[in-house]
Amino acid sequence: MVKTIIITGASSGIGKATAELLAKEGHKLILVARSKDKLNGIAEKNQNCFVYACDLMDLNQVNEVSKKIVEDFPDIDVLVNNAGVGFPSKLDELSVEDYDRIMDTNVKGLVFFTKNILQQMKKNDKGHIINVSSPAGIQANPVAPIYCTSKFALEGYTGGLRMQIKEEKKNIRVTNVRPGGVDTNYWGDRDVPREKFMTPEEMALVLKFVIDFPEKSNVVDITMESFRY
Repeated sequence: MVKTIIITGASSGIGKATAELLAKEGHKLILVARSKDKLNGIAEKNQNCFVYACDLMDLNQVNEVSKKIVEDFPDIDVLVNNAGVGFPSKLDELSVEDYDRIMDTNVKGLVFFTKNILQQMKKNDKGHIINVSSPAGIQANPVAPIYCTSKFALEGYTGGLRMQIKEEKKNIRVTNVRPGGVDTNYWGDRDVPREKFMTPEEMALVLKFVIDFPEKSNVVDITMESFRY
């Protein structure tokens, strides 16, 4: 079954790998990220890709782009909230700018982007929202505590969203995916064993599994981990 699928953070890493994998299945893909040039590069190499530039830190952009997507593609099947940012932070040296960059992207922008897509899904009485969280959302660490804070918030949002939709008896599934260590730009130049991490292509297979799962059931939570020693 061909689906209309929105992927945020689609210009690199897990988002890009997922877009490239799903394009082979013939799905209609709405690709969202800050870099329009990178998205265009993906669209040029894959069929049925539609590009929307959006910075999740900018609520004006978030509202304009999400509403435009709904206008252009009202029959939305899946929203993959994959966009995110994170980096180490010392709490006694934390700047407002660094705090806002993480929280506005990983939580605020996601929540309000989802809001407009969710309204359309409710009108259609169908849909699937997949939020890409992290094991850092259930277990804090001393390296990137603000990133952990954002993912803890996302976990709470995802659970509350699922409960509200269930109470309203809408045919909309909500899934929480925790990738674990994946070899993406998230790590920057940090001294970490990236060769032991999962690849973005492996995580794309996980997201495809969740998207393809029979609609009479829902994958509520799925946590992945690298198995390379």
